Order: sequence, then C-alpha cells, then structure tokens
Amino acid sequence: MKKIDLCAILRKEACSRLTKFMRSAYTLAEVIIVMLIIAVIVAVSIGITKAKLDNVISYTYYNSYSTLREITTDMLANWDPKNPEYKQALIQEENIFNNFKVLAYIKNFFEQPVIAATRPSGGSSDRDPSTNTGAVGRRCTATKVWVLCYDSVHVACGADACYQTCWDGSRIGFWLECPPQEVTCWDGSKAPNASSCPPKISCWDGSYATSSSNCPKATCWNGSQANTPSDCPPKVGCWDGSYSTSLSSCPKATCWDGSQANTPSDCPDKIACCDGSYKTDASQCPQQQSCWDGSTVCGGSCPQKITCWDGSFATSSSKCPSYVTCWNGEKKHNSSECPKADCWNGTQANTPSDCPPKITCWDGSFATSSSNCPSYVTCWDGSKKYNWSECPACTNKPDPLPCGQGWDDHTCQLTGSAKTCPGGQHLNSGCECVLDCPSNLTPCQQCSNETGVVSKNPNINRTCSDETYEWSEEQCKCIISPRTLPRQGANFCKLFEANANIMGNTDVCQGSAIASNTTDFSDKKPDVTLRNGLRIYNMHNDATAIAMLAGNTQGGVYDGVPNTNAYGYTVYIDIDGVKGDSKLWSDVYPFYITLSGKVIPGYDATANPSGSGADSKSHMQVSVEYEHYNGGKRSITWLAKSVPFKEGACLSGYVGDGTPYCKNNGAVTKAPNCTTDSDSVCRVKQIKPVKFFF
Repeated sequence: MKKIDLCAILRKEACSRLTKFMRSAYTLAEVIIVMLIIAVIVAVSIGITKAKLDNVISYTYYNSYSTLREITTDMLANWDPKNPEYKQALIQEENIFNNFKVLAYIKNFFEQPVIAATRPSGGSSDRDPSTNTGAVGRRCTATKVWVLCYDSVHVACGADACYQTCWDGSRIGFWLECPPQEVTCWDGSKAPNASSCPPKISCWDGSYATSSSNCPKATCWNGSQANTPSDCPPKVGCWDGSYSTSLSSCPKATCWDGSQANTPSDCPDKIACCDGSYKTDASQCPQQQSCWDGSTVCGGSCPQKITCWDGSFATSSSKCPSYVTCWNGEKKHNSSECPKADCWNGTQANTPSDCPPKITCWDGSFATSSSNCPSYVTCWDGSKKYNWSECPACTNKPDPLPCGQGWDDHTCQLTGSAKTCPGGQHLNSGCECVLDCPSNLTPCQQCSNETGVVSKNPNINRTCSDETYEWSEEQCKCIISPRTLPRQGANFCKLFEANANIMGNTDVCQGSAIASNTTDFSDKKPDVTLRNGLRIYNMHNDATAIAMLAGNTQGGVYDGVPNTNAYGYTVYIDIDGVKGDSKLWSDVYPFYITLSGKVIPGYDATANPSGSGADSKSHMQVSVEYEHYNGGKRSITWLAKSVPFKEGACLSGYVGDGTPYCKNNGAVTKAPNCTTDSDSVCRVKQIKPVKFFF
C-alpha cells in the first residue's frame, strides 16, 4: 500500500493560497486614496450636522418667540375694561506610518606602507651614517615577503627583520656587535667590573660617600657646622637660661643700683628707707618720728597744731571739720543737728520757711491748701454753701420740660440735649419723631400730626359710574383704564391658556414656583405645555417690576404700576420640550412679557460672554426698518440687517436705551432717525429662519 505524506500536501496547499492572496492584495496607493475619500466624507458630514443643529436651535427659539407674540397679541386685542380678569391687581486617533532606513556599509582597503627598521641606541658606531637605519627598504605584500637591509641582504618580513637582541635587551642590526656587559656600582653608576667601582666610605649620619670630605656636615647647637657632632664647641648654661661656650662669655646681671655682676646673687644688699628710697646700709637712711596727730615724719618736723570751731585740732584751718549754719545762726556738723522751727498750725519744720502755707478758706477758716478747705456747693445764685439744702429754691423751672431734657434743682438749669428729629420729621406730644405731613395731599388723603401717617380720606366716593373707567387713587379721580395684559398672574395664565393650543391631558397654571436663580428645570413642572411641545414656566406669578427694563420708555399708568413697559412677567420656555436636558441657556430661555404686551427675549452676558438668547445671532436675527414720509413720498431705509434682537430692539427704540437691557454687554443707543415724529417710524423686523432640518 502506498504511503501518503499528509504534511507535504498541507504545506503545498498553504503555499498556493498565500501566493494567490499576495497577487490579489491592495497597493499602498489604493489604501491611501480610500482613506482620503473617507476623510472628505466625514468632514462634510460634520459640517452639515453642525449646520443642522444650529438651524434647529434658531428655528425652535424663533418659534417660541413668535408663539408668545401671537398669543399675547390676541390677549391684548381681547382687552375688555369690564372684564375683572384683565384689571384685577396684581481623543483624536492618529495613523502611524513606519519609516525604514537602509544602512550601507563600505569597506576601505589600504596598501601596507614601507617601514624603516630603526637601529636602537647603544650599539657600535658601525651603522648607516646617512639614514641611521638598519634597513633601507621594506615591502611586505601578498606576493613579496622580504626586507632589504642596508648591506643589500634580503631577509624575511617580520618584527625582528634586520635585528638581533643583546644581553641588555636592546635590539641592533644583526651585522653589528652588542656592547660589552657592565656592572651597577653601590652609587648607581656603571663600571666594567666591581673593582672599577668608586670607594665606599661610611659617614657619621649612616650615609655613604666616596670620601670623608664628601660626607654631610653636622649642624651644631649654636648654628655653626662641623665635620661631626663631636667637633662642635662646648655648650655652657648661663644664669638667664641662655647658653654660651664658657661662663665668662655669659651676659652680665644688672643690679638694683645700676651696677653689674656675674649673676644676680652677686649684687649688693637692698635696704628700704622710710622715705621710700633704697640704701645698701640702714645707717644711710633718714630718721623717722611720731607726731601729735598720729602721723609719722621721716627726717623732718611735725606739722603745726590749730584749734578748730568745735574744739578739735588740725594742722590748718582748712583741715578743720566742715559745718552748716542753722536758721538760728548756730554752727553744726550737719543740718540734722539744727533745732526745729515751730509752725502756725502746731507742727515743726527744719526752718520757718519750711512750714506749710497758711490759706484763708471761703468760710474764713485756715488750711495748708485750698484742697484742704471745707467742701462747698455753688448755688444757682452764685453763693457758696456747705450743702445743697442750704441753697435757695429755683424760681425758673419750665412746665412742661422740653423733649429729651431734664431739670437740675441744684443749678436750676435744663440738663441733656433737646431731642430733635431728622429732616422731614417732627416731635409729637409723646416726644416721638413722626413724619411731617406732606404739603401736596390730594383730597383723597388725610394726615395726622401725631402719627405722620397718610391715610385714605373716608369721605371721598371712589366708585366710577362708567365701566370703561377705573378709580385712580393717585389722581383721586376716575381715569380711562389703560389697555394691558391681565394684571394678576393667575388671570394671565388662565387667559393665555384660553388663547393657546395646549397639549391635552396636561395640568394648566399649576406649575412649580421658579426662583430667579433657577438653572435646572428638569424637575420643574410647567404651567402650560403647548401642542408643539413648548413647555412654559413661571406664568402664574403676579406681574412685577422687570429689573432689566427699569427706566424703559413710558407706557400706560395705573395704581401701583407707574410704567406698563417696565412691569410684567418673566417666563421661561423649554424650546425642545422633553427632549433636551432642560437647563437654562441650553434649551431653556427667559422671555420678558410687559403688561403693555411687548415680548422681549432675555440674555445674560455674565453667564454667556459669547452671547445666548437676545444677544446672539445664532438664536434670532432681526433687521431695523426706517420708514419716512416726506412730501407725500414714502421711503424705506434699513438701519441694521441680520443683527441680534437686543441690538435691533435698542437701536429702534422698541426697548428704551436707558434700560440695563440696552446698557449691559456693549451699550446700544437709539438711532437718531428713530424719533417720535409722526412722519417717520422705526420697526423691528424678525427674520424667520429657513427650516431645512429633517
């Protein structure tokens, strides 16, 4: 039976498949082209997607704004002054390509140079005088292996060609003679043999020399030098610690009397005399004697004896004890021995002048100082008494006392400061500061001087016979009711729902309370959800002053609202309904709805420096149209095109340029053309974005 090699068959099949695969693979150029095509498609797709997203935001934001305008316009058109609901108050990926470098190696071949075999020194003088070499040429190649020595002898190439090694290790030409052998002597010199070496003499310090005259000299104790230490001069110790070669050479000692001796012990005796001098014999000193004052005299007379003021003795009057003259003329050694002086108050002092002063007090008594006089009080009439009870009674006490002040019965004067009130206030009968009653009170008002409170005059009839009028407390009369949106939040939300197309099965006007700092609306309940998905928050709160519209162009006026263009509602709209993250400035945007019916988109330059909402062209664009009539001819000029709502509204005067809305984040002022002239008008034209997203 034939044996089958299964392994060989498998290897053959694998090789066949690999060859086919390699023939059908893509080239590098084809792969790069495909990658570039994919990159272009991705870039175009990203641009289209971004444009679609921007259009979605712009369209839904505009849709929110236009929805509010349509509904509030309908509400304002349905204004009915008889309807209480209107008038009720208020990691990038990167492709890595490998670069390969081809390394080339180049081999250099050099021809062996000619080498001259140098003859070492120390050989005989038999050498080539012109080249000082043992060989005149050398050539070692693959075919020629020889050395040409100076004597025309050819020898094989090698390290020792033309050389021989001598007994001292030197190499010389083999045709020369080695130098004779030598010996090293004890001093390191060379000699042909040991007997030729110089003699070896031992010196005094243990060294060796060729002769005793070559030995080193010895330094003696006195700095001199000798052949050996034993040749130095003798060393004798002197009395002052120095050394000399003999005692006679030592220095002399100077004695106390200036004489000199061989040593200090050889000096004469030194006798101290009473006058401090010194002698060699006591008989040469002056005589000493004791005097009357206990002093001693050396070779002289005792001092004279003088009687002093106190009976003592001294050698002179200047030596007598010092003294002081007392206030009574006596002399004493010190002031403490002087007698005391008697003073007026029975005390004693060192001298009469040291006695205490004698002061006459207010009541005729005497004291050493005014502070020691009897105490007193000064009465209201200027008299002095020992106490207040001795003073006469006051005759000038007012009744009643002024507010804030008291009365002092001792001085008969007012105490404290009279109470005063700030400007615009006065004191009532209870000494309380109350407001001054205004001078411009209307007939509808009355004011009490005791309380300063302005109240309604109950005697005025406040009913209006015509229902198109309403009572104005400020003007104290019936005035025509201004056309406004509902003035109460609950009514505003109710009428808004009545004019809007709301989503079915949803709660109306029962939304969450929205604080001014709310940013997350995901957990908040809207007041109204429209059929188009818009979710509107904060509609049921009452109308209030809108801070961003403070100082706006004057609108209607009624009690409690000085300007219907600056009061209204701040509502928040989730422009994509439940689809987004319901975050402020992401898909939730604020809108101001004034009582006069204006819808003004909000913005926040602090939270969105690059713009969002009314100050962003990406959200809504407007143009400002200026229409003018002159001589019956109508002309239209565009003051601005495709600008953010804020810029267009402030430029046209739709929002007053004195408001924070127009002043913040780059002030925009009203165009000079946009006046109140009846022949011209400026309008804000909203630009509706094209809906192309799908």
